[in-house]
Amino acid sequence: MSENKNTNNRKLINADDEQKTYLELEHRLSEKTRSLDTAMISAFFAFIFIFGALFWILPDKDASEDENRSLQKFPVFTWERLVDGTFTEEFGSYMADQFPARNFFVGMKAAWETALLKGENNGVMMGEDGYLITRFDSVDEDILKNNLDCINTFITNAEEKGYEVTAAFAGRTMDVAPSKASGLYGSDMSDKTWNTLHNICSEYSLSFVDLMTPLRHRAESGEQICYKTDHHWTTLGALYAYNEIAVKADLPVYSPEEFEVETVSEKFYGTTWSSSGIRWADPDTLEFFRYDGDEDLVCEIPGVESFDGLYKREKLETKDKYSAFIGGNAARVNVLSKTEEREKLLIVKDSFAHSTAPFFAREYDLVIIDLRYFSGSLTKLMEEENIEKAVLLYNMDTLSSEAGFRLFKMK
Repeated sequence: MSENKNTNNRKLINADDEQKTYLELEHRLSEKTRSLDTAMISAFFAFIFIFGALFWILPDKDASEDENRSLQKFPVFTWERLVDGTFTEEFGSYMADQFPARNFFVGMKAAWETALLKGENNGVMMGEDGYLITRFDSVDEDILKNNLDCINTFITNAEEKGYEVTAAFAGRTMDVAPSKASGLYGSDMSDKTWNTLHNICSEYSLSFVDLMTPLRHRAESGEQICYKTDHHWTTLGALYAYNEIAVKADLPVYSPEEFEVETVSEKFYGTTWSSSGIRWADPDTLEFFRYDGDEDLVCEIPGVESFDGLYKREKLETKDKYSAFIGGNAARVNVLSKTEEREKLLIVKDSFAHSTAPFFAREYDLVIIDLRYFSGSLTKLMEEENIEKAVLLYNMDTLSSEAGFRLFKMK
């Protein structure tokens, strides 16, 4: 018993000695740890102060060249906008868009997501062979159905007047090149979306050129149909799309060998690259498919500018190189021959039509309309300008998200 008691006493003494040692160590290091804590807190507040000051000192930017989009300006304040949440929503967007060194932090986030093996950032998948692919998990079927209804109404009205109208719908990169997407993603969602499109068109008896299926076959056989860093098709993909439309619309069909391929940039970074934050991705090559006589054409943007040929080459020096095709987005672009009178063709489109326009312009003068910026009746336009043929060319993303298709119903 006495031995156990002595043992317990020794344990208590040892515990007291250890505690005393720890307390002495903590005391000796307390000033160092206090200094470290002070430094960390000071750095944190300095970061907040410096970036807060920069946020208000630096002028607001109108647009992001990397992301190819306009940035949110400081919102207008009213009590009504505050109550309904509009002001706070826009102010949040303003803070995010105008934050100092925003592109740097977006890139850091992408690098961190990659390090965590997440396989995507900001809704962009890091696919095979350097492809950056925007992920779409579903479409708004109500918007899709409404837009197809508007298109069907326009075609019905135009055909009653004796006009020929061809509708053509293009796939997104995830539709056309599913094998380049994440191995866990597959093509099920894409196939479901296109089945929905076919079902709705069947309800309306709306005939259209399915550009997704033939271009998918070409992409899956190894041809580069889509850019790796941009959501548009390549110029080769645009030619194949044109040929599919041409067969239906009774237009000339061309083979790639009929063109002289001019490489105009090997440093093309598109919109998908911009939104992904994956700054280490390799750039795309941008090409023009040239043919005899294309320099005898002129592009007119009414009330804005005109330039010779089909390409605004100054745009090749900017981030948005794709806008070199017919000068980019505008309410209306006219492509005219300077040497002869030709039949006119109306193209109603989104930006996927820009790189197909040179192929249509080989035989026709073009009136190219973007309903996002245009106002007026398309059927009246065809009547006034003696246009007997029209092509409607839209990508699935536009079809299922844009709300400006109501102009198709204007008589």
